[in-house]
Amino acid sequence: LSYGGFFTLIAATDQPTLYRAAIDVAGVVDYAMYYEDPYHGGWTASRIGTPDQNPTVYAQASPISHIDPPKWDEALQVNVTANYRLIRSLDILLRASDAGRAVFVSSGAGHKAIFDPYRAAYSVTKAALEALARTYAAETATTSQVKVMVANPGPLRTKMRAGSASSFSNREAGSKRTIRSVSLE
Repeated sequence: LSYGGFFTLIAATDQPTLYRAAIDVAGVVDYAMYYEDPYHGGWTASRIGTPDQNPTVYAQASPISHIDPPKWDEALQVNVTANYRLIRSLDILLRASDAGRAVFVSSGAGHKAIFDPYRAAYSVTKAALEALARTYAAETATTSQVKVMVANPGPLRTKMRAGSASSFSNREAGSKRTIRSVSLE
């Protein structure tokens, strides 16, 4: 038994001669189903509340292979495509200015060494946003005065967080708020 079956999978794939089979007894594939399990429902509720309290969390906390395609597309639209369109629309004005600034609002979720499981749509699109900012910084570095920054304001009271798990908020409560120029190194 392991957290989400991760160590079960790692053991079976990294040591195939040692472990010929693996059973993930209580891996989370569907939090709503996990909540209904009499052995694990209490643990789930203690981490993310009940499905009635946090329906958004239950709907969005999903393994990558189970993310609803419209939810995936929505995350891409909000976190990546909207920023691309802003660059496309404002690039000429930013380059014409002697003080052009492009500030992108990211999250710790986009640049962690180890990403949180079951938050792929958010984490992946924030990582993509940071890649977009780095690319734009590289493109403007020698041809304009544009400065590109990525801001991580830390946990904020937002509509997304209002439906989010308290465990996510508690874990991120100690995260640093940063505004940094994009490094091209």
